[in-house]
Amino acid sequence: MATSNNRILSIDAECVATSYTHEDRSPCSVAIVNDKCEIIFSSLIKPIEKVVSDLYPLTGLRIKDLEQAPSLEEVLHKIHPLFDSTTIIIGQSPKSDVKWLKLEKGVHYSYMIDLSDWFKVYNPRFGSMNFFSLAHEAWILLNIDLNAQNGHLAMEDAKAAMQLYIKYK
Repeated sequence: MATSNNRILSIDAECVATSYTHEDRSPCSVAIVNDKCEIIFSSLIKPIEKVVSDLYPLTGLRIKDLEQAPSLEEVLHKIHPLFDSTTIIIGQSPKSDVKWLKLEKGVHYSYMIDLSDWFKVYNPRFGSMNFFSLAHEAWILLNIDLNAQNGHLAMEDAKAAMQLYIKYK
């Protein structure tokens, strides 16, 4: 687990759809929270690709909200210095966030902690594991309603992930 030498950061990125498959996404907002649950970075991101859907029910953002936002490259230039090779990344299925934010293992982080693995349960009826959403985990375990907002706000999701980590580490 973490030592006093590791920086622990929770990350969350929300995405818009750039085509019609599940994988065709581009980040539209990002938030980074430290181990004191303080938001140390938050920004909207203007996608380079043509946006087919803003996925408003998920992101809470409209395409027009992103028109004046910085590009992904501008955002990456600001966030990459927040990470180093000893950083531990906390998140709910953070692999996609790490990929979208171009974070490299050994350069920007030492390892990731995936909260979805922490809170999965065995379902004997189907003989498989059940995974829960961050919103469900936050509601049941922290009494925080992430669904009260319009869409998933990266800041609230990153903060809830860090709160879960702190409470259950």
